[in-house]
Amino acid sequence: MREMKDSGIEWIGEIPEDWKVSRIKQLFSEVNDRCENSENYTLLSVSEYYGVAPKSERISDDDMLTHAETLDGYKICKKMIW
Repeated sequence: MREMKDSGIEWIGEIPEDWKVSRIKQLFSEVNDRCENSENYTLLSVSEYYGVAPKSERISDDDMLTHAETLDGYKICKKMIW
């Protein structure tokens, strides 16, 4: 069984001892890179309930459809490598 420690966050409780607790703003940074060739990119959807996923997997009705012909000019999301 893993050694546990208090997370310091009441609703989370205990976490594995080797985990670090960080503010989310320390894990991400916003940059202004824009898409120029949309054929190489996938449009993402961000949801409070489902997280980040390809928009094609999250479309449930016509209101969520993107009406732009291309993704040119959209912001690029890059995966961070730790």
